[in-house]
Amino acid sequence: MYRQYGDYYHTSFGPIAHLVIADPSLMDYVLKKNSKYYHKSVLMEYILGSVLGMRNLLLSEDDMHKQHRKLIQPLFHQQNIVSMENLMIETTNNLLDEWTKLKSNSLDIHCEMIRLTLDIVAGCVFGTGLINNHYVHDIVYKSVTITLNEVENRAFNMLGVIPILKDLPLPSKLRIEKSKRDVKVVIKQIIKDRKDGQSRSACKGPDLLDLLLSVKGDFGQKLSDDEVFEQALTF
Repeated sequence: MYRQYGDYYHTSFGPIAHLVIADPSLMDYVLKKNSKYYHKSVLMEYILGSVLGMRNLLLSEDDMHKQHRKLIQPLFHQQNIVSMENLMIETTNNLLDEWTKLKSNSLDIHCEMIRLTLDIVAGCVFGTGLINNHYVHDIVYKSVTITLNEVENRAFNMLGVIPILKDLPLPSKLRIEKSKRDVKVVIKQIIKDRKDGQSRSACKGPDLLDLLLSVKGDFGQKLSDDEVFEQALTF
C-alpha cells in the first residue's frame, strides 16, 4: 500500500473513514507532538473496548492515558526487557524440542506461532502463576484464542462495528463475554497469589505483574486490581 499510494492515503472500513500515514515524521506529530488533538477511533472502542475495557494504556484517553503511560513506563526500561530474555529463549527451545519429537512431518505453523507468542507473553506477564499451572494456562490459551477469532469475525462481518448490532446478545458476543469471564477469574487469582507470595517471577528480575503491582503515581497511588487486570490483559 505504501509503495502504491505513498506516505499517506485515505481508506475506509465500512462507513468509517481512515487516513493512513506511513511517514515517521507524521507519526511523531500525531502520536507525540500533537497527540492531544488525536483520539482513539470509535472502531477501536467498539472492537477492542468490549474485550479489554477502556482503563488501559491502549484505549484510555487524555489524562488517564498520561497517568497510565507514566505508571507503565518503568516496565520498558532496558534492564527489565533484558531480564525477560532467558524466559523467551527457554520457551522457544521447549517448542523446538516438541517439534523434534513429532511423528508427523507437518504442523500448523500459524497455530504454533500463536501458541509460542502467548506462552512468552503470559510467562513474562504472569510468571510461575501461569507457567506451572497447566489448568490456568489452558484456560487463558483457549479463551484468548476464542476471543481473537470472534473479534476478527465480528469486525469483518460488521457485527462488532454497527452500533445497533454490536450490543446484541448474539452467540459470538456471548462467547467473547464467557471467555473474558473465564480469563478474569484465573488472572485475578494469579494477582492474589502474587500478592500473597504464592507465585513468583519466571524472569531473572521482576516480571510485568510484579511491576504492575508496585508502580506508583505522583501521589503514591497504585493500580487497582481491575486496572492491573486490564493492563495485563492488554499486554
